[in-house]
Amino acid sequence: MPEIAFNGLFRVVAMRLVTPGNWYIGFRSRVSGRLFAVLDDPTGTGELRVGGNATFEVQTPEVGAIETFAGADLLVFQAATARLEEPVEEPVRPA
Repeated sequence: MPEIAFNGLFRVVAMRLVTPGNWYIGFRSRVSGRLFAVLDDPTGTGELRVGGNATFEVQTPEVGAIETFAGADLLVFQAATARLEEPVEEPVRPA
């Protein structure tokens, strides 16, 4: 299984729209509990391990607030909808 290890500080903006059925790398907001994407899954299959010692400062899509995450918080997930106000369905694969 391919693996990506992130190291260092990353300041990113969450993706505003996702394509239903596509796979993404992202986080679950500690404020809203929703999943949001920061990168496309380069495998396109969800068969990817992610992690590392990185710190991510992420501007969330709902309100633009900055949330801080560790590499261990990264998730690989498949988007169920392109609309932000609807939840993203499982499966979610932890790093």
